[in-house]
Amino acid sequence: MSKSYEQILQEHFQRYPLMQPQDLAKLLYQSEFGPRHLEQTPTAENLLREWPELPDAAAPLTVEPVGGGFSRLYLNRQYPQAIAIPLIDRLFHLTAQQSTGSLTGLEQRIASLLAVPAPQPPDLSLSSWLTNWQRQGYLPAHHSAAYRQAYQPHYRLLCSAYAGFFPALLACATLPAPNQHSAIVAIDGRCGSGKTSLAALIAQILPAGQCRIIHMDDFYLPPTQRAADWQQQPAGNLDLDRLQTEVLQTAAAGAPICYRPYSCQNAALGEPLRLPPAPLTILEGSYSLHPRLCAQYDYKIFLTSGPAEQTRRLQKREGDYFPNFVKLWIPLEEQYIQRFAIMNTADLLIETDDLF
Repeated sequence: MSKSYEQILQEHFQRYPLMQPQDLAKLLYQSEFGPRHLEQTPTAENLLREWPELPDAAAPLTVEPVGGGFSRLYLNRQYPQAIAIPLIDRLFHLTAQQSTGSLTGLEQRIASLLAVPAPQPPDLSLSSWLTNWQRQGYLPAHHSAAYRQAYQPHYRLLCSAYAGFFPALLACATLPAPNQHSAIVAIDGRCGSGKTSLAALIAQILPAGQCRIIHMDDFYLPPTQRAADWQQQPAGNLDLDRLQTEVLQTAAAGAPICYRPYSCQNAALGEPLRLPPAPLTILEGSYSLHPRLCAQYDYKIFLTSGPAEQTRRLQKREGDYFPNFVKLWIPLEEQYIQRFAIMNTADLLIETDDLF
């Protein structure tokens, strides 16, 4: 389950005992407004200047939620600089463009902060500092000198989904290798874990025409073509042979793809869908890491979320159809994941509870 704002505050108190009032104000401001006030900042130029200052060792945290759907993505010198800097710049400005927030929301966060037991800085009480901050119009705060010296914060504030998915985005921005015609990435995971969202985000951050997306749902078998025991066969409701022939073999050659997607409404194949060649092809959906398909991929991603968060998301997404997921689709998915140890076959595993 995603964390409450009070839990996030408690974690920051424990992680950064030398925080000063202005560091808490910065946390509050970031959680309400994101990086909206920095939308016009030349992020790429600043990152280039900051990169040599990064410590040789990676930060203990990669992603740190601050609340409000935002997280701090900590910079890592091991990231390929030529790819990571433009990617972080793009994600930062997308975040700034989507950021909203209000003074009312900020004051509600201040009330939450004051309700959480916290050590008071010795030089100035927190409540007095916040009162003075209010008089100044809640100007964006900077980290204190004590905080910077103790914790060396090198990060960029992003939407939590962008920050959490950053390793996947970075990997996909690196593919294909120069000697390849095309690369294929599979995104598997538990239902409701964000597979479709990640695929769409990859296509959004890459240059136009660089990525094409295929959905596993397009390769459902019509009910009349499924085996009598299909529920005992992982992916028994999918036409993996057609997927291999019409998509994976064609994608590996960098050629145009043409296939007929399955229509759940009509329980039959629809009109042909034609996709032009692209350097990157993404296959997203449950069962995409089936052993019959894995040898075709250049990179494999698995997304997961806890049962409580999965239930919350599916109830919101599926409405009256949710009981069918509990009765049929989730058990079938878990059977597949366990039988083939799917999580162990992925190159990258991402837990998405705190990303949405």
